[in-house]
Amino acid sequence: MREVVISFGVFAAILWLAPSSGSASPEYGRRTGKECTYCHPPANYTLTDAGKFYQAHKTLKGYQPKAEPKTEPAKPGAESDKHR
Repeated sequence: MREVVISFGVFAAILWLAPSSGSASPEYGRRTGKECTYCHPPANYTLTDAGKFYQAHKTLKGYQPKAEPKTEPAKPGAESDKHR
C-alpha cells in the first residue's frame, strides 16, 4: 500500500511540475483588449505573429503588425484589353 501512495505522489508531482504548453483564456482577451483571432487563426491552435510576440513577452506592448502588401488598383478597361 505504501508503494502505491508513494507512486501516486511522485506521479502527481511530475504532473504539477511539468511545463504546460500554455493555453489561451478569456483573461488574455480582457488584458489585451483584443479578440481571440488576433493571436489565433480561426479554428486553429497555432499562433499568429501577434500570438508569438505575446507568448514571448507576456504583453502586446511594442508589437508592430507587419504592413499589409499594397496592391495597385485595377485600371479601368484593363480586363477588356486582355481579350483583344
